[in-house]
Amino acid sequence: MKPLLYVALVVRLVSVFVIQTSYVPDETWQCTEVAHKLVFGTGHLTWEWKEGLRSYLHPLLFSVPLQLLKVLRIDTAWMVIIFPRLLQAVLSFLSDVLLYRLVVKLYGHSQATYSVIMQLSSWYLFYVSPRPLVNNLETFLITATLNLWPTRYNDVVTYPAVMIAAISVAIRPTAVLFWLVLGVHYLTSCPERHAYTSILKATIIGVPPDLHHPLRLLHVRQANPCFLQLPELQPVQQCGVRCSPLALVPLSGASCNPWHPHDLCGPCLHQA
Repeated sequence: MKPLLYVALVVRLVSVFVIQTSYVPDETWQCTEVAHKLVFGTGHLTWEWKEGLRSYLHPLLFSVPLQLLKVLRIDTAWMVIIFPRLLQAVLSFLSDVLLYRLVVKLYGHSQATYSVIMQLSSWYLFYVSPRPLVNNLETFLITATLNLWPTRYNDVVTYPAVMIAAISVAIRPTAVLFWLVLGVHYLTSCPERHAYTSILKATIIGVPPDLHHPLRLLHVRQANPCFLQLPELQPVQQCGVRCSPLALVPLSGASCNPWHPHDLCGPCLHQA
């Protein structure tokens, strides 16, 4: 497996320098632009950030390399562009490694090798893997959690598994759909005592008892107290704004549909 891992690392790092195009606005406006504003004080925040619909956990991660560049005084334009992409390339490489370990645990070494080869040969993954999109970070977190998830129903879900799953939902609330299906399947299949234990762990992590809980930032303000001073839960805030036509009108225009197209009906339905 080691030679394949070396190949995977080279492929992910090469993609950083080969891919020089822009793909979607989110790779800038939902990550690096926000991280740049956090570190250097300049940058534009879109309305989602001003309304508290986005979690700062994702751009905070990518602000670390920018802060390092600032401290070392090598924060040139090229370095500011390339370092977040290098960080994402490393996360994509770790996703490849975690995928291999997961398939080894489920099906064996031979199938795991083929799985990684198929992933590395995907041109689309090569195209998007160095981009600091929240989807890529979500993929890494979900793959990491699946490596810790019990493969036998008489095993108990561990705290690290629940913790990483909670972080993936905190970063991208739609990840709850994935964990809802997997969680319900586990709870309805495992022994009753394990179900109670797993629910207790999820409750302890998901509902901090007070503001001094070490996970306070994940739940109470989504790492926003330094930026927006919003007391609401970010996923609840996001759902409230997206599901309310009256809330969307001043943000998206008075001619928007009375529902959020991404949540209910896929592609936007324009009125004739």
